[in-house]
Amino acid sequence: VVYELARRLGLRVQFGVHTLGLFLPAKEYAARHPEWFPLIGGKRVTQGRIQLCLSSEAMASEFAGNMKPHLREHPSTPSIGVGANDSGTLWCECKQCQALDDPADPGNMARRLSVFANRVAEQLAPEFPDVQVHLLGGYQRVRGPAEDVSMHANIVSLGAPRIGGCYRHAINDPQCKVNSRLWGEISRWGKRTGGVVLHEYYFGNLKSGAPQLN
Repeated sequence: VVYELARRLGLRVQFGVHTLGLFLPAKEYAARHPEWFPLIGGKRVTQGRIQLCLSSEAMASEFAGNMKPHLREHPSTPSIGVGANDSGTLWCECKQCQALDDPADPGNMARRLSVFANRVAEQLAPEFPDVQVHLLGGYQRVRGPAEDVSMHANIVSLGAPRIGGCYRHAINDPQCKVNSRLWGEISRWGKRTGGVVLHEYYFGNLKSGAPQLN
């Protein structure tokens, strides 16, 4: 219905970004491949606010493969998201995932997500060369980009600056301590990827006193 309405209106649908659980659902994979889910406290966790074991190349291949039917069914889709699950606090603690992180920036999951996104983009590009892969950067625990990871040409950074941002000032206002930090992270992502797409929460403007949209 959404795609048909968009076609009638001359719009294109950008497909999601919190997609880790969507294209690799636990109900289908947990029993067969528990190793694709995060190791937390020595055990594989398949329920709750979890991320995936992003160091797994086999998981990345399966994840990308599960994206392809959607892109074939909706060939006008300009982009598809590769982003951490929303408010997901349980990140994998396995040695392979931790080895992907930047020791100089502990707690920043950007490097492991970048490696994963690259693998997904490489799998998609031969069949879908014009589809952008939107990587959610500058969001929660995915902060500034890894400077030593070269990003695939099809990857574009998606920023959500109003999560933790200040609505009293422009997002690029250098005088605002909150927004200047966020804008700095988003700008760095833009330099590392093929550009930046900003996502706004029009339903969450209570902070600014703006009218609410339904």
